[in-house]
Amino acid sequence: MSLFHQQQQSLETFFAAGWITDVVSQLQSGKEATVFLCQADPSTDYEFLVAKIYRDFANRSFRRDAEYVEGMFPADRDLRAVVRKNNYKGRSLKFGSWIEREFALLRRLSEAGAAVPWAVERSSNAILMELIGAAEAPAPMLKHLRPARTHARLRFDQVLRNIEIFLVNHCVHADLSEYNLLSDGEDIWIIDFPQAVDARFNSNARSFLARDVERICRFFGRHGVESNPEVIADELWDRYLRNEL
Repeated sequence: MSLFHQQQQSLETFFAAGWITDVVSQLQSGKEATVFLCQADPSTDYEFLVAKIYRDFANRSFRRDAEYVEGMFPADRDLRAVVRKNNYKGRSLKFGSWIEREFALLRRLSEAGAAVPWAVERSSNAILMELIGAAEAPAPMLKHLRPARTHARLRFDQVLRNIEIFLVNHCVHADLSEYNLLSDGEDIWIIDFPQAVDARFNSNARSFLARDVERICRFFGRHGVESNPEVIADELWDRYLRNEL
């Protein structure tokens, strides 16, 4: 069976809506999702698009769920009770909410000037977004690159600026590392937001921010960028609380 037919059911919404006409190749496969390069329909403003298909909720691991979902759901007590239950309905609600939140967050951050892919459309188990890089050479993960010292400092500053934009929009990525940073040769792009938290309502937001910063500093430190992650995280959080970002 061709790749097109294997993925047709998962991508049916995008085919039916006229966004894509073919599945070109698989770009990446991980524990949470598989990413495909798709041929965009000529009627769109895109030549290619990327489809991120989440694994079925029954086969996904919602590790340390409570740390991330705090403040995520409406205050309705009955709804929160359903979501907390580890049954089909509760896990289904979590799964749908994760996808809807990532889609909305990508759009909000993109509109705010952050370097994140524009989310084009969503379905029950997938998000369709713009391609970073070119079809013949999609932007690689930063972990695969060895930036020169001068370029590393520039890229490091770009990441910190995006973290600031996230915070202005009350967002902490909560899983930031060289594995979800892409480089198109000119800029850094940040992907994968299913576990992002709202800094206003999640009591773990401050520790997640510190962990994000520490990972970024550690990676760029291996490429000659000197930094103090504790100081950076403290200053970012303090400026966020004072509304000075």
